[in-house]
Amino acid sequence: MVPSYGFIYPATPHHTSFLGQTDASLKAFDGDAVAMDCEMVGVKGCSDDTERNALCKVSLAAVASDGYGFRTILNTWVTVDDEIIDYRTAITGLDAENRCKLPSIPFRDAQLMVRKFTSGKILVGHALENDFQVLGISHPPS
Repeated sequence: MVPSYGFIYPATPHHTSFLGQTDASLKAFDGDAVAMDCEMVGVKGCSDDTERNALCKVSLAAVASDGYGFRTILNTWVTVDDEIIDYRTAITGLDAENRCKLPSIPFRDAQLMVRKFTSGKILVGHALENDFQVLGISHPPS
């Protein structure tokens, strides 16, 4: 089951939005395609001198079934539990100070939401293989 959050929308860079509280709210946007983008920070890897990616934000947009327009269905910061060694601020907009102030959801909740809203859809985006890797999912699910 996907968690239900009472999020603020429309989405802004500093708030979480989740417009999928009901299936009816997405009927007009029940097309074949969903766009996805994930932002990542660098965290300590397995050894002290390595770095790996960790999910810090995920965004999904549904394309209207008539082909005109889109709707943000998920735009949320994701809690990073590991020690962040590179905020990649120029890309993520995140730094040590605002990280503590931004609302975020647990990684597993973000993963569940992405699975729900991308199931049976064509996914579009840039370098999706990196997004799938950091989310720990495959598409279609194996």
